[in-house]
Amino acid sequence: MIIVLILMLVGIGAVIVTRQGQKSPLLEQARMQATQQAKPTALEEARRVEAEAQKAKPMAMDEAKKLQEAAELQAALGGLIAQAKSLLESGEYQEAIDTAKNILSQDANNTEAISILETATARLNELVQQQEPALMSDVPKGALNVLTTGVDIPQ
Repeated sequence: MIIVLILMLVGIGAVIVTRQGQKSPLLEQARMQATQQAKPTALEEARRVEAEAQKAKPMAMDEAKKLQEAAELQAALGGLIAQAKSLLESGEYQEAIDTAKNILSQDANNTEAISILETATARLNELVQQQEPALMSDVPKGALNVLTTGVDIPQ
């Protein structure tokens, strides 16, 4: 009797182990349905993300191009600033003014160009004021009257 009982328990155990090793048909069917339902959603999401990436690519390239152009402009302006400073230091005030105006036409808020323009203009004005008396002494008095009043007054 004990042997029969042992054999029954072994048989029941074998059936349980066999069933656990097998996949439940309902569980397998549910897994396949979930997979089938998730595929279109995942594919649609992947397409959406790729479309957004394709839209962003030209914008990123445009931004990179603008940054490169800005860097090139800054380099060119840096060279012009150096040239304007050199002209200012060498006393070529009008050329320094012209160069500073060129810089400001490309970058209206360039503080270095503004400073160079102001300094060169002030120094040029000082030179003109210093030379004005000497220039006026060479002008005949009658010509000075014509220049100042517009009328030739005989002396």
